[in-house]
Parts: sequence; structure tokens; C-alpha cells
Amino acid sequence: MRNEVYASYHEKFVKNTIVYASLDTNLLYFSKDMTPKELVSKKELKNLFEKGLMIDDGRNLYKPVKLSKNSETNEYNVVVYDETEAHVFSSEDTEVFPLSPTYNAVTRVITIPDQDGVLYFKGSSEIALVPGVQAALAIGVESVTITARPDEGYIFDPASVLVWEIDTRIEVTPAPATFNDTTGVITIPSETGCIYKIGDLDAQSGPQDPIAKGTEVVVTVEADLGYKLKENSTISWTFSWSD
Repeated sequence: MRNEVYASYHEKFVKNTIVYASLDTNLLYFSKDMTPKELVSKKELKNLFEKGLMIDDGRNLYKPVKLSKNSETNEYNVVVYDETEAHVFSSEDTEVFPLSPTYNAVTRVITIPDQDGVLYFKGSSEIALVPGVQAALAIGVESVTITARPDEGYIFDPASVLVWEIDTRIEVTPAPATFNDTTGVITIPSETGCIYKIGDLDAQSGPQDPIAKGTEVVVTVEADLGYKLKENSTISWTFSWSD
């Protein structure tokens, strides 16, 4: 069997490809004479699995029964079974799958993953972010773009997401404007993040001058910079005063 082991995955595969598995490290290698020479890349491991990969651990020759992706390490794992237990062997190379940054809308804090081989950048900055919790964003910032780039000596999985557009606007639910049909007075709420307008003009919070009788007045609301109105919120009120 060992004479059938290929030393390089660049050769053509005309039959089941046998790969050496290290029981000490649970990693997969291309090798000859049981001497590890080259780790199997994750991308190539997927190709090998489709072509009919066989695994030689020095004692037995296994046919893999499952290929899965480890969500924590982003490595591909091959599972084989003998008569008593399952064995999991992993690929390992410089190909990485960038993890996603996270955003806490309450604290307005972005957290950058601490991942070997991945550099993260904010906006147009060419200075890589330090992994971990970033400084809280000022109110008024509406979105932040985080981009991942491979560090020197690494490449990204072709299926990787490399850009994240984070919506950092604060969501608010506008309070309704009210109208007193006895006095003809519209009252504008004081609501952080909301700009109320009467017609085309911004309206200060509080009671307004009485509207003219027989007229119709429309009050609208829009989000202030750094805010967004909750979906399906009421954003317009129409008032009229008549005898």
C-alpha cells in the first residue's frame, strides 16, 4: 500500500489517493515511507475527499466517511471509523477563514477577533486594528466598514467573507405629535434622535402657535444623524382645526 502514496498533490490522481495520518498530531500529510513531508491544505483536502481519499495511519488503511468544517478552528476534519471508535484527522496549512467582527449596539463597541493570519482594518485606514474590544463609537457615526486582509505568509479560503458593513445607528421609536382641538395647539415631543417638522420647517419641542382654523397641518418626523427610526413606526400626523 505504501508504494501507492503520492508525495505531491500536484500529480494526477488516477486511483484512490492515499494520505499519511499522524496519530500523534491527528494531522494529514502527503508522504512516502511514513515520513511526513507536506501538510495537506484545506482546499486540497476537499478535492481529495471528492476524488476518493484513503488514509494510512501506519497500521490500517481507512476510507473516510465524513468531511466537516470545525467552526472554532475553521479547519476541515476527516472522520474515519475502525471497529471500536471514530478517528478525526485535520488539515493544517496557511489557508484561513476570517472570523467575523462583532458589534454591541448597547455599548457601541466593535470587537475584532484574535486570529492568526488575519489582519483587520477600519474604513480606509492602513493601520491594522489591535484584536479585542475597540473604543466605543461616538453617537453620530452611522456605519463602520471592517475589512480583513491576510497576514504575510497566509491566504484566505476562497469562500471567505472579507468585508463587513456594520450599521451603528441607534434605533428609536418616535413619540407621536399631539393636537388640542380646543385650543388649536400642536405639541411636539422631545425625543432624542428624532427631528420633527411642520411642513418643511424644523419644529422645536413643546406647544406650537395655534394653527389657523379651516387649515390642515402635517407633522412629520425623521431620524437625526446617527439614529434610525424603528421599522413600521408612524412618521406622519395630520391635524386640522374647525368650528
